[in-house]
Amino acid sequence: MSGTKLYQKKQEPAREIDRNGRERPDFPRLGVGVLALKDDQFILIKRGNPPGRGKWTLPGGLVQVGETIKQAAERELLEECNVTVRLRDEFHLFEYIHREAETVLYHYIILDYIADYHSGRLTAGSDVEAAAWFRLADLKTLHTTDHLCDFINRVLLGD
Repeated sequence: MSGTKLYQKKQEPAREIDRNGRERPDFPRLGVGVLALKDDQFILIKRGNPPGRGKWTLPGGLVQVGETIKQAAERELLEECNVTVRLRDEFHLFEYIHREAETVLYHYIILDYIADYHSGRLTAGSDVEAAAWFRLADLKTLHTTDHLCDFINRVLLGD
């Protein structure tokens, strides 16, 4: 093959992904959260996994293939908190993009439902560090995910 120039495709470095394929995604992931209300209290969980490990936030997770977003919200709340709710038709849509330098580490499109507590004894599921009922005044003392306090204030106070 003398004189023949061989062109090879440049090898790209292997992508590192986490156990769920959520880190460094090829496309945004669809997630759900639930603001579960009971009288003047609401449920928050302390995240056990990245992103936001150790921060307080709404219970929730990814929508599975073949599952409606409402089914996903109800399933995630039951798995993470052992609680059932009645979902309202109200939800808040937002996007979470976490970058490090030029790399997108996480990209989620999240629908946070507002719901009324129905039944169950609140307990922390396997992928959360803790779960608890809180009141609005408690938010000032918690290390929370971005925009959580604004969302809860808007829902509870109409701000």
